[in-house]
Amino acid sequence: MKSCSVVCAWTLALGCANAAAADAVVLDEITVTGQSPEAEVVRDAREQIERVPGGVAVVGREAFEDQYALTFRDTLGLVPGVFAQPRFAEEVRLVIRGSGLGRNIHLGGVTLLQDGVPINLADGSGDFQEIDPAVIRHLEVYKGANGLVHGASSLGGAIVINTPTASTTEPYRFSFDSGSFETRRGNAQIAHQGRGYDVFASVTAASAEGWRDNAFGRSTRWSSNLGIPLGARGETRFYLARNDIRQRLPGSQTREQALNNPRGTSDANIANRVARDIDSTRISNRTTLAVGPGVVTVTGYFFDKALFHPLSFGIIDQEGQFYGGGAAYGATAGAHRVTLGGNLRAGDNDARIFAPLSGAGFAEQRSDNREQARHLSVYGQHEWTFDPAWTLVSGVQVIRDERDFRNRLNAEQNARKDYDGVSPKLGVIFRPSEAQQLFANISRSFEPPTFYELNQTNQPTNPGFVPLKAQKAWTAEVGSRGTLGAHAYEVSVYRAAVDDQLLGFSVDPAAGVPAATFNAKATTLQGIEAGLTSPLWAHPSGYTLAHQIAWTFNDFRFDDDRFYGDNRLAGVPKHLLISELTLTTPVGITLRPQVEWSPSGMWADFANTEKTPGYAVLNLSLSTDLARGISVYVDGRNLLDRRYISSVSASADFSALAPAQRASFWPGEGRGIFMGVRWVPGA
Repeated sequence: MKSCSVVCAWTLALGCANAAAADAVVLDEITVTGQSPEAEVVRDAREQIERVPGGVAVVGREAFEDQYALTFRDTLGLVPGVFAQPRFAEEVRLVIRGSGLGRNIHLGGVTLLQDGVPINLADGSGDFQEIDPAVIRHLEVYKGANGLVHGASSLGGAIVINTPTASTTEPYRFSFDSGSFETRRGNAQIAHQGRGYDVFASVTAASAEGWRDNAFGRSTRWSSNLGIPLGARGETRFYLARNDIRQRLPGSQTREQALNNPRGTSDANIANRVARDIDSTRISNRTTLAVGPGVVTVTGYFFDKALFHPLSFGIIDQEGQFYGGGAAYGATAGAHRVTLGGNLRAGDNDARIFAPLSGAGFAEQRSDNREQARHLSVYGQHEWTFDPAWTLVSGVQVIRDERDFRNRLNAEQNARKDYDGVSPKLGVIFRPSEAQQLFANISRSFEPPTFYELNQTNQPTNPGFVPLKAQKAWTAEVGSRGTLGAHAYEVSVYRAAVDDQLLGFSVDPAAGVPAATFNAKATTLQGIEAGLTSPLWAHPSGYTLAHQIAWTFNDFRFDDDRFYGDNRLAGVPKHLLISELTLTTPVGITLRPQVEWSPSGMWADFANTEKTPGYAVLNLSLSTDLARGISVYVDGRNLLDRRYISSVSASADFSALAPAQRASFWPGEGRGIFMGVRWVPGA
C-alpha cells in the first residue's frame, strides 16, 4: 500500500503541475528530425484531422515502436477517451464514449478500418487478432460522429489504421522482440520503388506461452501492397493480407481468483483446450483519381475467414466470405469543401456448434446456422469557412442494414431483421488564433446489432434469434485543442442521450436472464477526455524532461430504468489516468516511466452490487539508437507486480448469481520484462 500511495501521489503531483496550462488530450506529438517520408505523412494526417470539429487523434508509430506494442492499450493508451484493456494476447475490451459496452468479448461498437477497408465483418463485429501492430504506419481516431466520412455511424466512431507503402517507409526494416512468458516476435519488411510501380511486404511471426495458464498463442501474419500510378492524377493500390492465428484462452475468473490466483484457469478450459483459432485472407484495392476540382476514391475488398473456437460448452466452427466496397468524391471550391460517398458491405457466414470432445475433434452437431448481413450507407459532408476564423461543418448519413438468419436444424427459428437510420451532424470550429481551436458539434448515431447479439443459439436457454433494436443516440460535444506556449493540449466534453443501448449480460436463467444482450430503454453517457503534453526541463548539456498525461472521465448511467433506476453502467471505470515522463539524455538514451491509475475501479453488474478495486500500475521503458540503424529497448510492465482486475463481463445482478456463475473478472497481467531490437539499414 505504501508503494502504491507513492505512485499515486507522484501521478497527482505531475497532473496538478500541468493543470494550470490546460486540460487536454494527448496529441502524441512527434519530434521531426530531418524530413523523413514517414514523419511527413504523419504530419499531413494531423493537419487533415484538425479540420474535424470534435474529438480526434493521430498517433504515429514513433510513439510506440520503442516498446512491446501488442494491443490498442499499447498503441492508443495515451489517447483519452479510448478505453482499451487487455484480456489475453491481442484481445482487449474496447470502449469509446460508451459504445462497445455491450461487448463482453471481441470487437463491436467501433468501425475499424485498415487502409480504408473495414476489418469489421458486414454486421460490424470483428477480431482484434487480425491487426498486426508491426505494420501500423499511423492511426487516426475519430470519436462519435466525427467518423462520418469513414462510413462510421456508431457512438464509438472509427479507428483508421494506415500501413506503410514504399514511399512512406524505409527500404528495409527488421525487428525482434523477446521477453517474459516465453514471448518471441520477429518482423521483416521490404519496400521498393520501381519504374511505374512500388511494392511493400511484411511478415510477422510470433509466439508466447502467455502470463496465465492455457494462454499459449502463435501466429503468422503477412501484409503487402502494390501501387501503380495512373499518370500524374492518381494511383491504384492492391493489398493482400493473410493471418494464421492459434490462440488458447485462459477465460475469466471469480473476483477471489483474479486477485489471489490470477495466473490460473479452470480445469474445463484445459480439458476442452479452449481456444480461438483464426485463418483469414483479405484482398482489397484502393484507387484515387483527380477529377475536376476534386478527388475520387474507390475501394473494393473480399476476404475469407474461418474460425475454430473450442469452448467448455461446445465447439464453434465458422467459415464465411465477405465483400464490399465504397466510393467517395471530395472537392474544394473557394471557402467550400464537399465530400460525398457511400459504402456497401455484405457477408455470408456458416456458423455451427458441436458438442465438446476434449478439444480434439467434433461430436454431435448442436446448431447449424447461416448468417447473412448487408450494410449500405450513403453520406455527405459540407465544410464552409465563411470567415478566416470560422468553419461550419454539416453532414448526414443514411444507413440500411439487413440481418438474415437461417437455422438449418430448426426452421422455426428462421428470422430476418432490417434496420434503417439517419445520422445527421452539425459542427463548428472557431480559431481565435493560429495556435488554438474551439469546436462544438451535435450529432445522432445509429448502431444496428451484430449477429453476436442477435444469434444466441449458443446460450444454455437457446433463445435463437433475438430481434434486438438498433442503438440510437443524440450527442452534444464541445472542446478545444492547440498549443499554449510550449504546451500541446486537447479537451472534449460530451453528453449522449441514448435509446435502446445494447448491453451485454452474463446469462443466468435462474435469475431471469435468458439471453446475453438486451436493449436498455434509456441511458445517459457523458464524460471528459483530456490530456496535456508539456516540456518540464531542458539542460544545456542535452538532458530534457517532458510529461504526457491523459485523463478519461466516464459517467455512464441508466435513465430512470424500471429495473436499475439511475444506476451506473458496468464495464468501465469512472476515472482512468495515464501519466508518462520522458527523459532524454545527451548520449541518446530515453527513459519513460509511466503510471496507469484507476482510483475507484468499475462496476461488475448493472444492479451495482459488486465493484472491482482501484489500482495503480507502474511501467518503465528504456530505449536508445545505436550505430548503423540499430535501435534497442527494454520495456518493463507492472513492475510492482500489482494484482488487479482490468476488465469485467457484466451481469445483471452479481449478488443474485450462483457461485458457479461468478467468473466475471479478467485479471490484469503481472510483471513482465520485454526487450527488442530494430535494424533499419542505412538509417
